[in-house]
Amino acid sequence: MASAAAVASTGRARMNGICDALREAGVEPGYVTRNHGYGYRFGQEAAREIQQHAPETTCIIAPNDMAAWGCIDTLRTLGRRTPDDISVLGGDGIPVPGELELASFYTPAYEMGRLGAELLLNMAESKSGRTAAMRTVLPVRVIEGNTLRQCP
Repeated sequence: MASAAAVASTGRARMNGICDALREAGVEPGYVTRNHGYGYRFGQEAAREIQQHAPETTCIIAPNDMAAWGCIDTLRTLGRRTPDDISVLGGDGIPVPGELELASFYTPAYEMGRLGAELLLNMAESKSGRTAAMRTVLPVRVIEGNTLRQCP
């Protein structure tokens, strides 16, 4: 697993959720990268690290789509074909035209922004400049691409 930024609560929550879901399905999460990040370059570094420390890996779960594309491109240079040799899953549903359609999850960015703006407005309107803590979990949608190999 290509690890999300450890300092971001959303990154930690996403990783914990993925690990919990894998365990519920009877799959023990494998190697998790030591470095954390979200961008294309992080994906490249993560793919190299995973191939060095866990070459038997059959699927990389990236923290977002840019990191997933970095993984895919680097895996290709290392002789690993997606999805034939290794599956890759992204994490925010950004469409990118090309031969491969990344399997991912669509995150409702507009709704996240709207809720964030609403929270800021509430803070500005409150006399103390503070509001009660708020935790909102928004639904995600699976985007079926062609970067995941079917299980035997």
